[in-house]
Amino acid sequence: MRKRFFFVLWTLLLTVCACSSGAEDVGGHSYEKIPDACTLVDPAATRWMLGAGASPERPSAGAVPRGDGQSLCDWSLSTSGGMTVSLVERMHARSNGGITAAKKSLNFDRSFTCEGHRDRCRELSGVGNEAFLVGDDLITPKVKPAGYIQFRVREENVVVVIVYMRGGRRESEVSSASMIQNGTQLAKDVVKRIRASK
Repeated sequence: MRKRFFFVLWTLLLTVCACSSGAEDVGGHSYEKIPDACTLVDPAATRWMLGAGASPERPSAGAVPRGDGQSLCDWSLSTSGGMTVSLVERMHARSNGGITAAKKSLNFDRSFTCEGHRDRCRELSGVGNEAFLVGDDLITPKVKPAGYIQFRVREENVVVVIVYMRGGRRESEVSSASMIQNGTQLAKDVVKRIRASK
């Protein structure tokens, strides 16, 4: 239920933020299509993070403006104590604002998520054009771990939300530091695969 809540919430946020149109950035490259979100991660690496039997599912994507693209994927393993990796991939078409719309989407997301809670957000360098991560696990002094860390990444006119979640018994077995490290590498791999899809 909690996993589905995050999917619905961030899908709605990304959809709401896609309404503005504007000129493309000079020198920017707009993607005309996006790959299946389930192909954006290395299956071997994902199974190493979650468990050997982890497999992908493709939840139904919500409606988006004509020309835009959206793809969702959920990697999980029921016997792993609730460990999941969920992806929401959203492309803003040039006709709907392209790169400018994607920037506005990520900025809205950053403001909505981090306003008044900067201690639970962190900018992430070297991942796409811009990226940040968010999670209660980042707060100092520590609060009870919420069990998830989210990565928000913009690659040109594509915005990707990655939710790396632990649950149940794994909360005491999987550290926040390892989730950040593994999730950051996963985000880099996602960007690399999107670029390779040009």
